[in-house]
Amino acid sequence: MPERKSLQRGSSARIVGAALLLAALSLGLSIDASAGEWEPGTIGTRVLALDVNDERERVTVRLDEYLALYVAKVEGGEGLGWNVEVVEVALELNATNLLYHSKEWHGPYPSEVFAWSKRKGLFPDVRRFRVRGTGHRLTIKLLDCETKVSGETVEFESGTIEIYWKPEER
Repeated sequence: MPERKSLQRGSSARIVGAALLLAALSLGLSIDASAGEWEPGTIGTRVLALDVNDERERVTVRLDEYLALYVAKVEGGEGLGWNVEVVEVALELNATNLLYHSKEWHGPYPSEVFAWSKRKGLFPDVRRFRVRGTGHRLTIKLLDCETKVSGETVEFESGTIEIYWKPEER
């Protein structure tokens, strides 16, 4: 029985996280929740294409003189995923993820690409962000991502994460 209560608390935490996300979206969080039609040129240049089952622990792409993209493998209680970050290079060790609209964020976030959230449809397959403190844009696009349940976790079976970068228009 105690294990069941633990699972129920986890479910409650996810529900609260989802509710917080919906509240943030209604307050103007810059994520385009409608995938809709898009042209690759309008979302920027593809800077990374990553198989969801890539063996690397972390992929780094230098975006410009000041900013870097980090995509790190994360293993959590519900399975495998990837955390996408844009950080200031000069602050690398103490940098915060500039894709977060606020430093005070808690709960699931669209820059986290997890098999469980894909399976539940928590976020769209095309996720557009304003990079906080800059005029830049970043888009995460999930292509043909399939998931499977393995025991108590959800894993990616196949698919690709594409990341597009659009510098500030001057």
